[in-house]
Amino acid sequence: MEDIELPKGSEPLKNKQHELFCHEYLIDLNITKSAIRAKFSEKSARQHGWVVFSRPEVQERIDFLKSERAKQLKIEQIDVLSRLWAIGTADPRELVKHKLVNCRFCWGEDHQYQWCDEAEFENALQRTIAEEKEIQKEDPDYRANYPTDIGGYGFRRTKPPHPECPSCDGEGKGYLHIEDTSTLSESAQLLYAGAKQTKEGVEVKMHDQMAALKLVGQHIGLFKEKIEHDISDPLKDLLQRASGNTLKPKG
Repeated sequence: MEDIELPKGSEPLKNKQHELFCHEYLIDLNITKSAIRAKFSEKSARQHGWVVFSRPEVQERIDFLKSERAKQLKIEQIDVLSRLWAIGTADPRELVKHKLVNCRFCWGEDHQYQWCDEAEFENALQRTIAEEKEIQKEDPDYRANYPTDIGGYGFRRTKPPHPECPSCDGEGKGYLHIEDTSTLSESAQLLYAGAKQTKEGVEVKMHDQMAALKLVGQHIGLFKEKIEHDISDPLKDLLQRASGNTLKPKG
């Protein structure tokens, strides 16, 4: 009966500390922290970690454990790459847009201040009257500049600027518009990383598109030639492995 050849890295390492290091490395891919959790001395964890990490049998074991973890999660490489590619190529303008919109004088009668409606004008007028009375308690001669409605009504924030507006020179004013996240395209949904309310307003978070494209490029070998030219010593070999590319030890 022929012996069945087991996949490389499928058997636990004989060195139990090295075996523990492999499992700990999968947690956060941090060599120094993995060495500490594998019971190496904290003072020399970084040095010992790199030494252990560079061993061929450790590399094979880590690669095998990674593949097994992916199988357990039912993750295929093409699925991960597709998501990364979608994130990297998504259009951020689907989430947030900067628009130039009209100012209050753009479309008012004779380019005078335009109100949304009569209620807005009345509120502004009453505020001015109240402020005037308050100031007159200290300064009886004070007279406020009452707002007028000669510019008319009908202001809408999203209208385009008037090209001949004397107030904004036809340039309008900047307006930041956040899209409804429930209607985003699939790629924009993947790019979207949440939102939070700040003192300045709503902050929209996005995943790092350049990092996503870099991971795709590394996987399909776009940077392989540059890596081969740049790496000239064992330390760089180790650094390259830590970034996710497993290089074979030089003979």
